[in-house]
Amino acid sequence: MFNREPLNILVTRGHSPYETQLAKTGHNFYSINGEHILPWAHHQSTMPQNYTECDKSVMGWLDIDVILLHNPLAHIQHVMHLLSKARCICLWHTMCPPNFNKEMWNKYPLNLCEHVFITKYGQISWRNKNGRVIDHAIDTDFFVPLQKKRQVLTVCNDF
Repeated sequence: MFNREPLNILVTRGHSPYETQLAKTGHNFYSINGEHILPWAHHQSTMPQNYTECDKSVMGWLDIDVILLHNPLAHIQHVMHLLSKARCICLWHTMCPPNFNKEMWNKYPLNLCEHVFITKYGQISWRNKNGRVIDHAIDTDFFVPLQKKRQVLTVCNDF
C-alpha cells in the first residue's frame, strides 16, 4: 500500500504518553499545533526522536502518507485540504455524545477517513458499522502505577 517505510504521519496530538507509545512503531510523526490540539506534556513523558512538533506550514512541504486524528470532530478542520492527498485515520477514544445525530455527522467530511475505535462499545456508541476495533495494550514498563507494584492496568472499558 505504501512505497516506503518509515511512514510520514501527520498527527493532531492526543495525550503525550499515548503519542510516546505510537512513536515506538518507528514511523516519523509530525504533530501540528492548533485549536483543540493538546500541547505536549513534558512533565508526563519525553518527546521521542521520531516525533516532531511543527506549525501548519509543514503541510505545504512534507510528503504525508497518513493523517491521524485523535479527536476527529475537533481536529478535522486543520487537515480538510489534505484529505484527498493522504490516507486519513480517525482514532476514536471517546463515546459518542448523546445529542450527536446523523446531521451533525454529515457536517464533517468523515466519510473520507477510515475509523478505528478502541472498544466495540465505542464503535456501537458512534453507530459506525464500517470502522474497526483495535483493542489497546499497555506498556507496563512505561505506565507504572503510583504504588510501583505490578498490577493489571486498563485504559478503556468495554461495557
